[in-house]
Amino acid sequence: MARMLTCNRCKTVDVLPDYASENDPEAKFDTTLKDAIDKHLGKYGGGPEHHPAQLFSIADDELALIDTDRLKQAVHDGNLEEFLKEEREQYKEDALGCYNTHNRPVVGFPGCRDYRNSEMAVGRTTGIDDADKVYLCDFCVYQSYVDHEKYKKAGLYGK
Repeated sequence: MARMLTCNRCKTVDVLPDYASENDPEAKFDTTLKDAIDKHLGKYGGGPEHHPAQLFSIADDELALIDTDRLKQAVHDGNLEEFLKEEREQYKEDALGCYNTHNRPVVGFPGCRDYRNSEMAVGRTTGIDDADKVYLCDFCVYQSYVDHEKYKKAGLYGK
């Protein structure tokens, strides 16, 4: 998980790594966040009371898909939540269109011929491990069939 720190006054977005510490549940020692706030206040002036901000958690794979210019524009326009929802919905629509184009495949023969191939990758792929890449297939109905088969083979379903 990553975090996005948005300033509603300055219309800025800063992407921060996740902060997870079992020993610090109130995040009193989150130096990354404190440094980002200090840097922002130093750049734009004023105290924290003049910079109403929000901190969002977002999955790394979703963050990799987002066009940062469009993200900044959404923050500037004050519709970040709507923007993120639209992004997710667009991927779902694209995946459903692909699923229908491939004649609504199910697991088994022949399956989906394009499942997780390089053309189906979305977002940044350079320097990303194959296990961490995001594919349009992840938003597809076919993925539920793949997951079902995987869980069935692992014995996670009752006999």
